[in-house]
Amino acid sequence: MKDLRFVKSTIMTSMLACALRPAYAYRPFISTDAAVADLHQVEIEMGVFNWAQNGNPAVNSTTNANTSRNFYTVPQTVLNYGVVDRVELVGQFNVDEIGGNTQFADPELNVKVVAKEGFLQNKPGDSFAFETSLLIPSPLTGEERFGFQETGIWSHRFGDFIFHVNVGPGIAQDSTEGFIYLGTIAEHPITRTLRAVGEISVQDTVAETPDNSGLLGLIWDTPRPDLALDAGLRRGLSNDAPSWLITLGFSYGFIL
Repeated sequence: MKDLRFVKSTIMTSMLACALRPAYAYRPFISTDAAVADLHQVEIEMGVFNWAQNGNPAVNSTTNANTSRNFYTVPQTVLNYGVVDRVELVGQFNVDEIGGNTQFADPELNVKVVAKEGFLQNKPGDSFAFETSLLIPSPLTGEERFGFQETGIWSHRFGDFIFHVNVGPGIAQDSTEGFIYLGTIAEHPITRTLRAVGEISVQDTVAETPDNSGLLGLIWDTPRPDLALDAGLRRGLSNDAPSWLITLGFSYGFIL
């Protein structure tokens, strides 16, 4: 009986190990990498705490009022699902709290396709992907129109560094003017399970001021292969971007 229980335990442990996959969802970035969820894999990216400060914290000399404004985004959610080999569907949205008012914001539906498998898929060379995004209207945030974005993604390894470059055009929900997005992520391992990460994100529009920011953060690949934790500090580099943003979250993956 002991031998039978041991065999059953070994089989169950092996099945569990096969079911658990690394959490590849890609917080806390605006940009992304040239990888997708495996077939029938679900990846959840959740921002459990996101605090941002908009505007200049200095007192406005004309109105004698502080022009800064704090807001929170809880949750900030991204769902990824591998529908077929090398293709995933992505849905995302935010729930913002600004001045005591809660609003649904920034909903998107995306399709990401790996055009060339590379080191991110354990194959030689660089990885390339394309992401097509439908930006859904959100009346509560003044974004009444549909928007669109097309992004090319290149992932490259140089020594111990990994870089992900995103570039592509789009049309925002709150404007008929187009924009160009450019984002670059850099990763470097600190330990076997801890990575230092950074990002520069630039969104330049024709009629409005650009929305540029930079991020420094950490990603911890926990002992559970299906769970990663992250923390980041983002600094706005233009007037349209939040002055400061702090984000804490996790990525969790499982097979349906």
